[in-house]
Amino acid sequence: MSIDQEEIARTLSVSRSTVSRSLSGHPSIHPETRARVLAAAADLGYRMREHNRGRRAAPQRVSTIGVLIATPSFENSPHPEAGQEMLAGLSDAAAARDAMLDTHFVDPDALRSLTDPACRPAGWRSRQWRGAVLIYQHAPEVISSLATDMSVVSLVHQYAAPALDCIDTDPAHGMELLVSRLMAAGHRRIGFVNRVYRGEVQPSWIYARFAGFVQALVKQGQTFLAEATLNVLPGAHFSNEQLIDEVLRIHRQHNVTAFVCGADHQAYHLMRGLTERGVSVPGQISLTGFDGTPVPDGLPKLTTIRSPLRELGVAAFRRLVNRIQDPGQPVRHILHHGRFVDGDTIAPPTVTTG
Repeated sequence: MSIDQEEIARTLSVSRSTVSRSLSGHPSIHPETRARVLAAAADLGYRMREHNRGRRAAPQRVSTIGVLIATPSFENSPHPEAGQEMLAGLSDAAAARDAMLDTHFVDPDALRSLTDPACRPAGWRSRQWRGAVLIYQHAPEVISSLATDMSVVSLVHQYAAPALDCIDTDPAHGMELLVSRLMAAGHRRIGFVNRVYRGEVQPSWIYARFAGFVQALVKQGQTFLAEATLNVLPGAHFSNEQLIDEVLRIHRQHNVTAFVCGADHQAYHLMRGLTERGVSVPGQISLTGFDGTPVPDGLPKLTTIRSPLRELGVAAFRRLVNRIQDPGQPVRHILHHGRFVDGDTIAPPTVTTG
């Protein structure tokens, strides 16, 4: 079934002209609206054609950038706001440069099918894309195929083979702020918690944040506690439900009074599970996160680092333009400082720590 702009408009309850202007990068459209339209177009299977570009510029003067998003939809990701905000930044930057975004959601289970040219988006197959931006984690073999054909920039996830430019929030800076805040409250035995993601393949940003956490402890003269580190080091990995019991065991057996979680959605899941078991956060266990996710109903505001997601999207587009203009320049990992958010999930420890 062919999807047209009327179907996108009905899905979003907006006018067809709003959809048309969003797809053509018209400057009158707010970046958030443009991002919603791009996401819905990709989700519904809409494919851009030359006549969809509008009259703002001749086709030969418009560059098309592919955006591959490794999730069936933003709603299927643990932190949907992240993808939406980064896409809004990409959209804003693209409109400023009179460029088009050709956005595609790909189910993670189907990512490897993109190694088959017949399964690739039309813009990739036809070499219409001048470059591509990646959102969420993609299969290495797909990255190799894509990077052979064009310049590529990744948002948040790092890749080693081939090495790609990556735009991310600075994990070391953020973790230092979080650890310093915990220590100022009196915590000296601090653990690190991560969840196991699909296929037990941990995203690169988990290791980057964990490394930042260890660095922050060392800089503050504190001991890293391997026994209070969950789902990062080699060994047993725990499911989401097992994780809650493990945190309680570590708290009771090793006097660990605070845990830094690899991401906000992890911290909120842990917080809810601890509360259901009668454990007070922050009365008995203090928690922090990383990202700046909206607070779920019924839970306290998390102490965290808010990532500048829209700015990351803008930076990714600009970096891709530079990469296209000068393909031989060194690969760069560009980090932006996040903003510390002092929430309601840190309190002085209720047990004596060393």
